[in-house]
Amino acid sequence: MASERLGTILQEWYKLSLGERTHVDNAFFKFICLWVAFNAMYSFEFPNETHDAKKVEKYSLLQDVIDKHGLLVSSNKEYKTALEYLKTHSLKGRGVKELSDINNFNMVLTFIYKIRCNLFHGEKYESNTRDKRLVENAYLILLNVIKDRLESKFQEK
Repeated sequence: MASERLGTILQEWYKLSLGERTHVDNAFFKFICLWVAFNAMYSFEFPNETHDAKKVEKYSLLQDVIDKHGLLVSSNKEYKTALEYLKTHSLKGRGVKELSDINNFNMVLTFIYKIRCNLFHGEKYESNTRDKRLVENAYLILLNVIKDRLESKFQEK
């Protein structure tokens, strides 16, 4: 069973690397691309911090980001629905396993970071419906929170 799952994961990611299954609407591809941009942004904002988890935490505590999250929770139905989905689906492994408070952006981003870690370390794969929905919802949340900051601070003019 475990070797079959590993084979599926390896095959799917290998095909993506060859461009065989890469489509603009692929949730995994979009999430990875967004995370790479986010990684560059938080690394630029916190150059003296050496650990990604700490950079993510510091980012989650920025007041303008917390304010943006609060605005989205109260005014964007799709955003709130994505948060509610994550809240009802726990994760496996070490560290954070559940999102207990959708209003606490530190908890939200820590949970999304855990999804990212699972994805980057081969524990999520596209043909698994649950994994796909987790990644889709994590992408939607992250995009909405960082989009303005990315476009205003780092976009080439």
